[in-house]
Amino acid sequence: MNTYAHRPPAPAAAPAHRPAAHTTPGRPIAAVLLAAAVAALAGIVSQLMDTWADEHLFAAWVALWAVVFAGSLFLAGTAQRIGQRVMQRLNAWGRDRAQARAETRRRRFGHPPINTTAP
Repeated sequence: MNTYAHRPPAPAAAPAHRPAAHTTPGRPIAAVLLAAAVAALAGIVSQLMDTWADEHLFAAWVALWAVVFAGSLFLAGTAQRIGQRVMQRLNAWGRDRAQARAETRRRRFGHPPINTTAP
């Protein structure tokens, strides 16, 4: 008999990507905001350094990278707070829209509206 015929089936493969359980809301938005702010800062500094960069190219390169790293450090907290606020407002907007849709469905079926402002 063939030995392959009597082997147990292979276990199901685990999912390739599991989302992180404890992700900070707004973190992806904060990363994009930080990248945009640092890129804008680097562009401005690059334009300002263009006048003397011809003679001191290495110093200009080092200064530009120093500005990029310092900007990343100084702007990270601000970008994180803005990202969290944006996510909170988007979540509140989504909840309000869902509640409005639910209220519309309740009225459509003849149920009285839910009073959410009562104590």
